[in-house]
Amino acid sequence: MRYYIIALVVLSVAAYVQLRPSCSTCNRSNILDTAIAKMVAIDTEIYTVLKLFKTYVPKEKVGKDSYKLEYYLPQFSGNFEVRIKHRLLGVIGHDPKVNECDYTYVDMRILPDFVDTHEGVWQFSGGHLTIEWPYAYNLEESEGGCSSSIDDTLIILRRVY
Repeated sequence: MRYYIIALVVLSVAAYVQLRPSCSTCNRSNILDTAIAKMVAIDTEIYTVLKLFKTYVPKEKVGKDSYKLEYYLPQFSGNFEVRIKHRLLGVIGHDPKVNECDYTYVDMRILPDFVDTHEGVWQFSGGHLTIEWPYAYNLEESEGGCSSSIDDTLIILRRVY
């Protein structure tokens, strides 16, 4: 009887070991591959939209107290809408005097998670569009980490003069 119980335990352990995924088939690499595929799909979708419009790459400035994007758009008069949902920034500009796509500006980009998206402001002067955000936390003191706060609130940034 004793050998029967030992044999039953050995068979149970063997069945468990055989059924559980081994390291070569575990989900870690699948999770990464899935995330990469989704990110590539998002970037492809953004690129598909952006290639329909004139796009000027902004200068990105990471300062001591704030994060800025600076665009040089001399042909625009300052008629912009700057929106954020989660961390996707959308900048839409249109010159109301002209009704052509050549005078429409669209930019989309994913913002870093260290910016406080709710506190951003923008200004336009002399052909320069500047969008600025304070940091969500102190970059020098923080070790970073994984944020689980998904914010799907639509944020329309206010213009400062």
